[in-house]
This record gives sequence, C-alpha cells and structure tokens, in this order.
Amino acid sequence: MNRHSSFQSLVLTTQKAGEDNRIITLLSSEKGVFNAMLYGGPKSRLRAMVSPWHSGTIWIYCQEAKQSIKITDFEPKEFRPSLRENIYKNMAASLATEIVIKTKAADESEKTWILLNGFLDGLELSDEQECKKGLLRFLWRYIGVLGERPEINQCSSCAESFFRSSNFQGAIFSFSENIFLCPNCIQKNNQNIFLNKEAMEYLWITSQESVSVARKAQLSLDSYGQLRQFLFQLINTSCGSKLKTFEAGIGIL
Repeated sequence: MNRHSSFQSLVLTTQKAGEDNRIITLLSSEKGVFNAMLYGGPKSRLRAMVSPWHSGTIWIYCQEAKQSIKITDFEPKEFRPSLRENIYKNMAASLATEIVIKTKAADESEKTWILLNGFLDGLELSDEQECKKGLLRFLWRYIGVLGERPEINQCSSCAESFFRSSNFQGAIFSFSENIFLCPNCIQKNNQNIFLNKEAMEYLWITSQESVSVARKAQLSLDSYGQLRQFLFQLINTSCGSKLKTFEAGIGIL
C-alpha cells in the first residue's frame, strides 16, 4: 500500500544521485534516521529548502512495492544560517550529524531528536567560544543516550566518593575498562587520561542539571583541553570506529 504522511524532520545530509536528484538523510522522532529521494534540478525551490540542518515539516510519499520514500514537500521553520558561515560551527554540526547517522540515533529517536535540535539551536545562537563548550556537552549527553556513559560519582574500584571528599583533585579514566578510578586504584597504562576536579564537576553538572544551568558552568582552558581529549576519544570508541569529521577537522575542532 502506498501512502502520504507528514511530520517534523531535520535534514542531516544530502548527496547526489544522478545529475539532478539527491539522497536526503533525515532525522525525525517518529522514524529515527532514514533516507528519502529528492527529485529536481538546481533551480528547484524544494531542493533549495531541503538543506543540511534545516528543520520543519516534511511531506513524504512511501511506495512500499519499490521500498522507496520520496520527498514531496518541505516547510522549514529553522534555517540556522551561521552553521554554514562559521567554519567551527560547520565542523561541530557535521560531527554531531555524523555521530547520529553512524549510531542510527542510538535507537532512541525521540531523545536524539530533542538533543540534536537543541545543540544545533545553541550553535546558531552562540559565539564560537560557547560553541566549543556546547560541543563537549552534546558529546557527553549523547554518550549517555548511547548507554556508554561511565559512572562519575565514585571510584569504580574502591567506591570512594569523588565529590564528597575534601581531598578530591581529579580522577583517572581507563579507556580499556570504561571506568573512572581514584589515583590509589589506577595502574599505569597509556590508555588512561586524567581529568581534574573542575573537568569532573563539569561532566556532573552536564549530566545532572538543566541545560540553562550547564551553560553557565565555568571551564578553564586546561579543563577544556582535558575534556576535549577525553570526549573525542570516548565518542570514537562508542561509535566503533574513527569519525571522518575528526580527520577533516584537525586544527578546527
């Protein structure tokens, strides 16, 4: 049976399919990540509307016999122009997009829909420095959606509480075991990384507090560098392979 339907959708990527047509990868809370065909040449109004990071109402036609989905109309409500104008914002949005496509929205399409749209809105409205912290928060939250986020409240070996201890200065993360350990329990390993107290508190605030509260949390340059290294490596591990955007964005992200 063939059918028409419409729903809210976010354009993730577009790629050529022949001379005039495009394969569009989209995200919706109903269908998750899916592909649809867009027909029309470069002068097509619809083709101009269906661009990466535009979100709004999409109309599709499903032809079940051919197992095909065709885009018949699109009414964008969010355009996010600065994601194409600023190179850092462009790379950050591309990274988030690649992660969501690669992990198929973690089989959590509604959570991913809310998280990714919120992140892209934040990129659009923020300056570059705030965008850098916003990317860290997105990665940590999405790792949680994937079910790969490690426990950060206590040492996974001796159960010593991190944030209740007056002597807490930071923790060591073991990539081989995907756990945080206190300095007394860690063994030297080149797969370990140290996160200071501020960096650990930033992760806790990001995972426990509201988005508005997390945005106000301070982060020093040293702590930012530690979290950037930690989260970039952790998301690569969670996705199962190296992400292409990292390679393309060396020196930018």
